[in-house]
Amino acid sequence: VKYAFQMKQIMRERDFLGIDWKNGGITLANPQSHVVYCVLDTRYEFLLTDTQLRNNIPFVKIKVAFASDLTDAENLKRQEDGLRWLLEKHLGYKTFETTADFKTLPEDASIVETYGNETTRAALLHFKDNDFHEECYYIIAEPK
Repeated sequence: VKYAFQMKQIMRERDFLGIDWKNGGITLANPQSHVVYCVLDTRYEFLLTDTQLRNNIPFVKIKVAFASDLTDAENLKRQEDGLRWLLEKHLGYKTFETTADFKTLPEDASIVETYGNETTRAALLHFKDNDFHEECYYIIAEPK
C-alpha cells in the first residue's frame, strides 16, 4: 500500500446550522467560537448567538460579520444579501408566516421574509437605526 487515507466522521441529528432545539445547543466544528462559514466560499461569516429563551421558547440570532473595508451602506446590503443566501441555501423553503406565527421576535421587528422547514422557522428582520442601535439585518430562528 503506497497511500492510505482515513477519515472519522461524527454524524449528529441536528437541525438548521447544527442547532439542537430540544437540548438547547449548537454543534460547531470549533466550540470556542460561534462563527459559521464555508472554507470554499468565504464571502460571508455568520455569527450565531447561544440558544436563548424568550417566552419559554428557544431561539438563536444570526448576523453577518461586519466587514471593516466596506461603508455602512455596503455592509447593510451585504448583511441582507448574506442572510438571504444563508436561508435559501440551508433552510430552503420560503414561507408566508407573519409576526403572529413567531414566539420570539423582538417587539420592534420588521419582517422582510420568512423561511422554514418541518422543524424550524426563521425570519429575516430589518431594524431601522434609532437611539439604541444602528440599522441592520439579522435572522431570528426558532423551533416550530
